[in-house]
Amino acid sequence: MKNKSSDVGSASASHSPANGISGQNTGAYQDVRDGIASIAVDFSSESDTLVIAFGGMAMAREMPIFEFFGTASKIDTNKIFVRDLHRTWYHRGLPGIAGNIDGIAAYLDSLIKSKSFRQVTCVGSSTGGYAAILFGLLLNVNTVLAFVPKTFLSPWKRLLCFDVKTWPQMWTLIRTRTAQKHYFDLQQVLRSRSTNTEFHVHYGGDGRVDVIHAERLRGIPQVHLHLHPEGGHSLVKKLRDTGELNTILTETLQVAPGK
Repeated sequence: MKNKSSDVGSASASHSPANGISGQNTGAYQDVRDGIASIAVDFSSESDTLVIAFGGMAMAREMPIFEFFGTASKIDTNKIFVRDLHRTWYHRGLPGIAGNIDGIAAYLDSLIKSKSFRQVTCVGSSTGGYAAILFGLLLNVNTVLAFVPKTFLSPWKRLLCFDVKTWPQMWTLIRTRTAQKHYFDLQQVLRSRSTNTEFHVHYGGDGRVDVIHAERLRGIPQVHLHLHPEGGHSLVKKLRDTGELNTILTETLQVAPGK
C-alpha cells in the first residue's frame, strides 16, 4: 500500500495527551499504557512498513498493547498504537479524535496517507482483534493479524454461546448512542464488502468461545484461519513466550527478525 502526501512526523510530535494523542517518543507509549492518551504515533523509522496495533480490554488473560509492542519494538517498522479508553469496542470513538468507528477510520486513513507505505498491517488480540479486522477492512490495508478476536458483539448471540466475561461492557455498548450496529457482526461485514486485504486469524483449539468466534469466518474470501493446539484466550502471550509471535510478525511484515 503506497500513499503519497506530506510527512506527518513533526505534526505527530506536536500532539498532546490532552487531545488524546501522543507523539513519537518513548513517553508516547507510556501515555497510551497509562490511559493518558488513546493513540500514539511513531513514524520515526525509515521503513516503508506500518503496523497499527489495537489494544483490547486489558483483562487478566489478555496481552496488553504495550506488552505486545515489547515484541514489535524489536522490529524496524513505523507504528501506531490505539487504545479504547471507553472499553466499548471502539464504538464511542477516541477522546479528542473521533466519536465513532467511521471517525476513527477516517483519522487513521489520514495518517496512513501522510506517508508512502509499501505495507500496512493491523494487529490486535481479543477486542483488539475485532478492531484489527474491522479497521483493516475499512482502511483496505494489506494484512490483518487477529489473535482470538471477537467477531460478533450482540449480547444475545454472546449469551447463547455463554460468552459473558465482558457482560457489563456489553450493556454499556448497546446503550452507546454512537454505536454503529452494522459493524457488530464481522461475518456480515466481511461478506458485504470486497477487499484485497488478507486476514489471518489465530486461535487456540482449547478455547471453546474463541473457536466459535473464529470458525464463523471460515469460508469467507481472504480470511485464513490458523488453529493452534493450545493457548486459549491467552494465545498471544503463549506465542510471545515461545518466540512464535516474533516469527509470525516478521514473516507477515517481511522484515528481518527481531532479536
